[in-house]
Amino acid sequence: MKKKIWLALTCLLVALFFLARKAPETSAQIPLVDIPIIGKTLHYIEKSYFDPTAIDPKKLFEEAARELEGSISPFLVKIEEKKIHLRYADKTADISVPSPFTLSDLIPIFRQTLGFLKVNYEGRLDEKEREYLTAAGMMDALDTHSNFLHPKVYQEFKIGTRGTFGGLGIVIGLREGHLAVISPLEETPAWKAGIRAKDRIIQIDEEATINMSLTEAVEKLRGAVGSQVTILIQRDGTPTPLRFTLTRAKIEIRSVAGRLLEDQKIGLVKIKHFQEDTADKFDGLFKKFQKQSPSLEGLILDLRNNPGGLLDQAIEMADRFLAEGVIVKAVGRRSLDLEKAKPGSPLESIPLVVLVNEGSASASEIVAGTFQQTKRAQVLGTLTFGKGTVQTVYDLRDGSALKLTIAKYLTAGDREVQSIGVQPNIELLPVTVQKETVNLYEDERRDSDDEKEKRLPAPQAEFRLQYLASDPKKSEDEESYQIGLEEDFPIQLAKKMLQSPAEPISKLIETTAGEEKKRIEESLTKIGIDWSKGPKGGSPKPVVTVTLTDTQGNPLKVIPPSTSAVLKMEVENQGTGDLYQFASVSKSDDPLFDNIEFPFGHLKPGEKRSWNTQIKTSDNAIPRSEPVQFNFREAYRRLPAPVTLDFLIQEIPLPFFAYSYSIHDGGEKGTSGNQNGVPERGETIGLKIMVKNEGPGESAEPVVNLKNLNGPEIFIKKGREELPKMGLGNQAPVLLLFRIADKMPEDHEKVSFELSIRDKKRDQELIDRIELPTKPNSSVSSAPGPWHESPRISLNLPPLKTNQSQLTLKGNVSDDESVRHIFIFVGRNKVAYFSQKDHPPSLAFETKVKLKEGANLVTVAAQDDHERTTRKQWIVWKGKP
Repeated sequence: MKKKIWLALTCLLVALFFLARKAPETSAQIPLVDIPIIGKTLHYIEKSYFDPTAIDPKKLFEEAARELEGSISPFLVKIEEKKIHLRYADKTADISVPSPFTLSDLIPIFRQTLGFLKVNYEGRLDEKEREYLTAAGMMDALDTHSNFLHPKVYQEFKIGTRGTFGGLGIVIGLREGHLAVISPLEETPAWKAGIRAKDRIIQIDEEATINMSLTEAVEKLRGAVGSQVTILIQRDGTPTPLRFTLTRAKIEIRSVAGRLLEDQKIGLVKIKHFQEDTADKFDGLFKKFQKQSPSLEGLILDLRNNPGGLLDQAIEMADRFLAEGVIVKAVGRRSLDLEKAKPGSPLESIPLVVLVNEGSASASEIVAGTFQQTKRAQVLGTLTFGKGTVQTVYDLRDGSALKLTIAKYLTAGDREVQSIGVQPNIELLPVTVQKETVNLYEDERRDSDDEKEKRLPAPQAEFRLQYLASDPKKSEDEESYQIGLEEDFPIQLAKKMLQSPAEPISKLIETTAGEEKKRIEESLTKIGIDWSKGPKGGSPKPVVTVTLTDTQGNPLKVIPPSTSAVLKMEVENQGTGDLYQFASVSKSDDPLFDNIEFPFGHLKPGEKRSWNTQIKTSDNAIPRSEPVQFNFREAYRRLPAPVTLDFLIQEIPLPFFAYSYSIHDGGEKGTSGNQNGVPERGETIGLKIMVKNEGPGESAEPVVNLKNLNGPEIFIKKGREELPKMGLGNQAPVLLLFRIADKMPEDHEKVSFELSIRDKKRDQELIDRIELPTKPNSSVSSAPGPWHESPRISLNLPPLKTNQSQLTLKGNVSDDESVRHIFIFVGRNKVAYFSQKDHPPSLAFETKVKLKEGANLVTVAAQDDHERTTRKQWIVWKGKP
């Protein structure tokens, strides 16, 4: 009897145990949310996307899930054959997946997925932003040029096509973490005030720019015409920052610029992109040319680095030069649209040469490709980008929009451009020769891992011409704001073609090629390389050795980050014949080691030559083992076997920041207030930050920055300070200042800021949110508060090279308060997540992750309850089994 009772009790306990375990929610239990933006997005994809066979509902969901996973730390999605498993921290749910999985099934699945997040999510992304992320992720499953446009991005997009706005007249970009001026536009407020290219904008009005995104900076610089903005500029050679107060004006984005060349017979026209007024602006420029030079002999149309723009403007431009024929054919899902030229333009017979390069895309490819196919113009330059699709923008009525590919286009002659590009009639191959760096060969184009960006083979050019480039290639963004430098070889060649219309192109190319060959050989001779080509004979035998040393010549087995190393190749001809134009070119997935050239030229039997090239790893180089292959070239193809070496990039000790803070409002160094330690209306508050480097590495260039997360009632007076080097255990104080406007509402209970402490050189940072109460009964002490820091990741770095398909990761995360999340990525894919409900101060983890062949970027990240985050990254190279 007792035995039966104990057996029954045991069964009851087991049953209670399983009942106590929380089973995943089912589809029926997950709340549904409204998703109007996703619904509209799917509607337009289904009705208008140009290639219905490429719409994969499962892929749409996978990419949306990946986008959500990347932005929401504790969120993990596992897609199985019959269900989708959702996890947020310790909460789970399962969504049934119908078979077959169709496009119409996505709406209820997304409603449940976002419903699950609505119930469980604890973070700063609101419901609308989560829907935007989902829509953006879906678009990643389509072609490269179909995108979801966030309201801020869409606003900028509309400005770009309209061509006018209120602003200062500067082109800006991010350079080495700084907001920098690329170019001031002529006759604008910035140009008149003396703003220069390469100036660094360190403050806009009262806000520092160190953590400001490009979009945020553009928003703050633009504004109503007649309004003012103050910017603080750091300029090389100027000891103190320069302050400029500028009045915004109506800025016109010039898409067309040009001038007559020195003989006044050839017109040069540069079209930077196609916007609403491009054709009209071109007409005005051409009329100006006609007045200045009634005997105009031809035009050079420069479309280099023109990314495209409005299709109708490109068609109008092409129509100016064509009397008849098809300009472009757009092949849509259910339609075929033809755009034909109409006769009557005075430009139909003017001689024309078009310049293109790898930055010429879309609408500029239509113009160049059609002129080439109709033999209206000779096209010079390099193979273009290869964007041969047409997008339309669907306004989603909430400020966001959808840019969707609705057709592919064919130029005249039904020539495709997508993933191929326009191959010029005359392909120009620049050569640069400097004492320590020589570029004789065209860089090999690398396909992206993304299947959407695979290139198809392009046709061969009629002519290929090497030329000696007078200067190293300028960056695209700087070049795109210049108009025709006289030393620009493509422009000079185009001018020769227009000046000698009776001379056969083949003869001009032959003559020019001979001249350039001689110039290249003379340049190489000056640096000790004989690039002549003698008769083939004998049996040469090149024997090659490659070594890696430091700058003092000591052998290196590993390369530390932020280090200059010397890559030395030595060749000895141990055969019986001469080698001619002997060289080596490296091949690697890492740009640091890719396309490095080792020129040797002529080697007689028994002769030995060497070439050194210096490489410098970046300050924040990720640890990895990088295989580099050295291939060889010779005039008669008498080549040794390729040489492959592995280069190991070393992990180095990095700084680790902690901070404490206190409030000051009683007159200390610019502060003002009633000394009660509470940020109140009308006061200038000092936020005193004590920064500590807890190592193990030195912080070379620490910077503290305060970002305003409030409305315009908060003005940051001093939001950025650079600190001296900080070794292990060093501390440094920083006093940041902000002012609270008198108009701040009475019910405003707190002010919020983002604090970042960052090492610019090592790219290590601590980011935290500081919220300060504004009510007198909840003051912050003027004494230093507790130390705050990110979680610490303890992990023995696994092998950086393996032939195994899986990698075992094992480690521990600790924090001064709590460990909330541990998540692991391989590339963009979140592959594992760890958490405990009580958020302990220490949490161990272990998992296996799958590796693909080649380079795998592995990221282990951890967050505490304040969303302070630490990351550890390295690259694992997986070889063939």
